Amino acid sequence: MAAFKIILLLIIGAALGYFIKTSALKVLKLSLWCYAFMMLGYFMYFTSMIRSHANPGIDMNNVDNPINLVYYLGREQYGSAPLFMVLISLPNTGMMMATGWWIWSWAK
Repeated sequence: MAAFKIILLLIIGAALGYFIKTSALKVLKLSLWCYAFMMLGYFMYFTSMIRSHANPGIDMNNVDNPINLVYYLGREQYGSAPLFMVLISLPNTGMMMATGWWIWSWAK
């Protein structure tokens, strides 16, 4: 049954590709690529859930339920640690100063 659906979708796609103008086909192709990469990004979150359900030896966030998944996606386990650090050279002093961008500063 699933093979029949796939074959039917391929036939419909081939027919649409044959009758649609090439400029419209380029837009359709671009939108399908965008959708594919968007779904790839969302599936990365599923891998952490699948790994957590396997009960590994080190399971820091234990994202096997939706509440812990929201905690994991919100990066709450890191607190106010910066996402990345920037070193700034202070002129005429030969000193370096470290500064960081915090998650809460992006939300403002």
